[in-house]
Amino acid sequence: RSDWSRQGSQRFELLFRPTAASSARPLAKIASGGELSRVMLALKSLDSGSDSPIAGHQLAETLVFDEIDAGIGGATATVVAERLRQLASRHQLILITHLAQIAAIADRHYVVSKQDVDGQTQTLISEVSGDARVAEIARMLSGSTDEVALQHAQTLLKAGQ
Repeated sequence: RSDWSRQGSQRFELLFRPTAASSARPLAKIASGGELSRVMLALKSLDSGSDSPIAGHQLAETLVFDEIDAGIGGATATVVAERLRQLASRHQLILITHLAQIAAIADRHYVVSKQDVDGQTQTLISEVSGDARVAEIARMLSGSTDEVALQHAQTLLKAGQ
């Protein structure tokens, strides 16, 4: 407290308890990339839609979430996708995900791939839409593009929009 000014502390440490049975420890020291993304999602969800400046700072217009899907699936992935959809109504989001539930809510969907060209590895990014997007969501769901996976992908994409 000796470093505090009339406005309060200029530094703080966020403690994180990843499970109910664990003790709170410094987030910066214990959280994985996915946990950091989910904590950021939770904090951004608290801004309750306000785009007014906070303490003289403008809210970020573009938010990047990498590995937000790490270690989750099923119902949890659906809840995270819904929170992301709500946040996307106020901010531009860039998500790197491997989960179909999260990819299906996107306005635009890009696929990152690598290929060897003349002994050099190149990373490519391409937008997928229409039938190609349905096929990519199906591949994310089951590793296949059989009829069942394609139907599930179409259902997920309809629900995501």
